[in-house]
Amino acid sequence: MRRVALILLLASLPSLARASTLTLTLPDFDGPEHNFGFPIDLGVIGTFSYSLPAGATLTAASIGGYYGTVTLPYSTAGFDLVIDGQTYTGCDPTTSCSHAGSGQRWFDDPIPSSEFAFLAGGSVGLDVVQTTGSYVRYGTPTLTLDYSYSVPEPSELLLLSISLGVVCVLAWHFNH
Repeated sequence: MRRVALILLLASLPSLARASTLTLTLPDFDGPEHNFGFPIDLGVIGTFSYSLPAGATLTAASIGGYYGTVTLPYSTAGFDLVIDGQTYTGCDPTTSCSHAGSGQRWFDDPIPSSEFAFLAGGSVGLDVVQTTGSYVRYGTPTLTLDYSYSVPEPSELLLLSISLGVVCVLAWHFNH
């Protein structure tokens, strides 16, 4: 009977790992026209604020959005993105982020796991630095966070309760 109680207790201890994604967006950014003096820091265009479950571990992160906005859907000047002092290329004109045609084009750049520490605080500002002439058109700035966390299942909690009850009964029985 003690073995059964111990097996039940041990079987109820592990929690299931869950994976989830948090996607945060800011309004479109249409910057002023600049044609010289690059790079030009256009300042903070918004702040991503979020809260992850207790004990969550980031597994992936990225910064993205659209080249172009509703105002001008098919073109943008070159720009870099700065998040908490970390710089990422938003639009490098040599990679055709300024494009002809209709509609906006999506981009998504991974944030290396070695840089996740700055995401731990639950709030990060997003700066835009213009790198070429014309207007910065950055549509739907998006921060995506993939994370995992442990949550006990209701059945695990029930099994743990039963196991603890059996252990208590056995302990009482062998002490009386």
